[in-house]
Amino acid sequence: MAISIYEGVKLGFIDFWANKLKSLITIIGIVLGTMSIIVILSIINGMRKESLAWMNESGGIKRITIERNWWFENPLNVPGHFTLREFDFIKENIPEVEAINALTRSWGNRISNGQNMTWGHLMGTTPAYEIINEWTVSEGRFLQQIDYRESSDVIVLGSTIKDQLFGYRNPIGQYVTLNGRRLQVIGVMERRFMDRGHLDFGDENPLEYLNRYIIIPLSTMINKLGGNDVIENIAIRALDEKQPFIIKPILENLLLSMRKNQPIFRVDSAAEEFVEENSTGQMFQIIFFFISSISLLVGGIVIMNILLASIKERTREIGIRLTVGARQRDIFLQFLVQSVVITFVGGVIGVISSMGILDFVSDYLKLPVIMDYSMVVTALCTSIIVGLFFGIYPAIKASKLDPVKALRID
Repeated sequence: MAISIYEGVKLGFIDFWANKLKSLITIIGIVLGTMSIIVILSIINGMRKESLAWMNESGGIKRITIERNWWFENPLNVPGHFTLREFDFIKENIPEVEAINALTRSWGNRISNGQNMTWGHLMGTTPAYEIINEWTVSEGRFLQQIDYRESSDVIVLGSTIKDQLFGYRNPIGQYVTLNGRRLQVIGVMERRFMDRGHLDFGDENPLEYLNRYIIIPLSTMINKLGGNDVIENIAIRALDEKQPFIIKPILENLLLSMRKNQPIFRVDSAAEEFVEENSTGQMFQIIFFFISSISLLVGGIVIMNILLASIKERTREIGIRLTVGARQRDIFLQFLVQSVVITFVGGVIGVISSMGILDFVSDYLKLPVIMDYSMVVTALCTSIIVGLFFGIYPAIKASKLDPVKALRID
């Protein structure tokens, strides 16, 4: 009496349903293991995608920044900032790039328009800032080379500053007073906002600080607003995603030669950071996958023991089937399929359960969790593999029973 794969699967489900309570107790480990795999992979996936989103909001992976290395104690007391002349020197001594920008900032600056007054973060920069940060104006225009060259009395407002000073009025061409100096508004920056999904952060926008920037030419800040010839940050936008790996060592050597071989500056490449974060994320994904698989292994051991006990209970039935024509491989297939059915059902329940708790996990940890199709496939395939692995030994043992001895069992 040969058994087809379809009949084996059917018998597996019949056996599962006939012993519902025992079957449900058996698959608890499979359910928990599958849930653990999906939840942990979803957390890691969400963190990775949020990190990439934040990187894109900060100028993308073609961005390279040069800033002060605050971990270095500076024993020779070399300058920890750049001058405009040094900025020009750096531009001349690096390979061709899409854009290079310099800036300096000042926090808590008073700005007013008539009776309306507020406080903002002042930034002196160059026209390249718009290109490097992929952040443009929603009204008017951004700084141009003539503004930078002539130290023009012009200003670009962040969206929040514009709302506080002008409300719904058009600010373009109007004048504001910044730290006692009258400047003409030439543009309003596009509002920056980062969606945090369903997480409860109240009305907080992680990028709101950008909407409070007030931007003027770097030369105007240095020459007319009492600023020193100090550049605190240089940012570069590479031509493509591979160029940062070429430019970074060139910059590091150039900066060391400018500062008596002292690592007073730090060169950060968004492309390298992305590669490192992606590699770290994959490593943690593998580690946590194996940790969460422990529940599946425990569940598999339980299933194997249950099947071995089931063989003893059904020894006479197996003997009868072998006597009337069932082959050893038919008995083997029946028990192996039963094991796979149990783990598959446990995997399905685990997937459904994990979908139900992901929102809770996200709210509790204040982290994004993103589940995709590949995670479901991974979890189900893992549970099926566990069923196959731990079902082989009981299936072999059942198929090797002597039908004569099996029929003697009461």
